[in-house]
Amino acid sequence: MQVIKRSGGVQEFEFEKLVRSIVFAGGMEEDAREVASEAEVWAEAEAEEGKIKSVDLRTKVLEILREKYPEVAGKYETYTKTAS
Repeated sequence: MQVIKRSGGVQEFEFEKLVRSIVFAGGMEEDAREVASEAEVWAEAEAEEGKIKSVDLRTKVLEILREKYPEVAGKYETYTKTAS
């Protein structure tokens, strides 16, 4: 699966990169892997022609975090905005 970046560039989905971003935002690694797995399954189902927009993936990750780990969600949102 490929991710369409905001700039229009395309790159392969990197599970470990997603996990790291959640951990950097304060999530525990095991929890980050759980969220990343759920987001990856969702993205694969939603991808059109094997591609998903990074903004849609980020929105889904935030949705999962808000439901399961709300204390990490706000930090993740701030982290991903500054890392973009």
